[in-house]
Amino acid sequence: MILVSVALGVLVLAAVPLHAALRADARVLSDDDYLEPACRLPFLVFPEPVCPWIVAGESPLTLLYALIAVPLFARRGSRRGLLLIAITSAGLAALQLAAPFAFTFPPAGDGRRPAVFESEPGCGLVNCGLDHTVFHLAQLPFLVALAVLSYRLYRATR
Repeated sequence: MILVSVALGVLVLAAVPLHAALRADARVLSDDDYLEPACRLPFLVFPEPVCPWIVAGESPLTLLYALIAVPLFARRGSRRGLLLIAITSAGLAALQLAAPFAFTFPPAGDGRRPAVFESEPGCGLVNCGLDHTVFHLAQLPFLVALAVLSYRLYRATR
């Protein structure tokens, strides 16, 4: 279970900088329409020279969960901790599944919202389009695996 969690953390930790370096348009990454959802919602976690090049959107939450919370609770091995991991992972998985459809923002410099499976020039990893969808859906199998594994361990420790 810890290996799955670390793999999720590494995926999220690598995805944002790789996307920023290889695929993202630098103008989009510096546009206020992109920076608002990427760096300032729900609140500013990292300053904008770091965000959106290193972390963006809810990636700090996922990193904290995958690299700190899950290993901490899993190492303890308590039934409550395992159940907490199962419930939290299931909730985050549901959020990742809904996010491409429910939490989209207009492309930078444009007022319309593209389809979730369209690659748009003004879209990025955090706000809209295909990159946004792939980023959320790539996390889904890891979170489902964490939920299932931790729930099975919870049931086995009666």
